[in-house]
Amino acid sequence: LGLLTEEGGRFALPRSLVPLLVEEDSLQFLGGHLDYLALRSLDFDGFDELFRDGRRSARRQRHLTEAFAAATKWDHTAFLDVLLPRAPALRAALAEGAEVLDVGSGTGSFALRVARVFPRARFVGLDPDATAVREARARTARAGLEARVAFEVGWAESMAHRERFDLVY
Repeated sequence: LGLLTEEGGRFALPRSLVPLLVEEDSLQFLGGHLDYLALRSLDFDGFDELFRDGRRSARRQRHLTEAFAAATKWDHTAFLDVLLPRAPALRAALAEGAEVLDVGSGTGSFALRVARVFPRARFVGLDPDATAVREARARTARAGLEARVAFEVGWAESMAHRERFDLVY
């Protein structure tokens, strides 16, 4: 396709494509969506069942958690770099220590990224996928953020602590 150049047996992207395909914190980044499609194709039988029966597969789709994490990287960058500069009250709430619920938290990417930017805010991630929650907890421990970031297995529809949060993502 002519997207790569070769020099001395090594391949390189043209400079203009680096933010698009490599720089995860760039607003131009779309690489996560390509990762999503590639990872979802590995569980293609789940698509077949969805289109045949109209129901999500009961079988574990191994790559689903990783695919969603890849696809939402841009969303988190847009939240920080596009939305927050236009929403001073939201930015102030986070800076002052808002309690945040992250519904569909997956592996914790949003909560962990925003927690690093707003050290007074506290986060609870809620996700029905126990594997994703285990990964989110491990990532939280590696980041040393256990005092402010927690993850639970569950569904928003059956939460027991609705009134506790200032913000919901």
